Amino acid sequence: MIASAPAPSLRSLARAADVARFGVRALAIRDAELFAAGVSIDELVGRRQSRPILTARQDIAYRAWTECAWLSLSAVASLIGRRDHSAAVYALSLIHISEPTRQAE
Repeated sequence: MIASAPAPSLRSLARAADVARFGVRALAIRDAELFAAGVSIDELVGRRQSRPILTARQDIAYRAWTECAWLSLSAVASLIGRRDHSAAVYALSLIHISEPTRQAE
């Protein structure tokens, strides 16, 4: 009998699909910002809108947009768990509005 390799887990398949879609750099940015903010992936893609979750979404959108030039606004929105590009545009617009306030904190 020929031994076959174990089937890849669903989590590893999803991770491979994410890498193909967003790139390693964008996922590293997302994971670093989530870790720094103490927010989980489930909270990021969920419907809650508490301050730490919103700040994490904004930071991820800003860093992904500025550091990963190959990402479209739709891809940035998908990276933060949203469906269309308007979520990314809104998150990016909030960064510029709240920047002086954030530096004062």
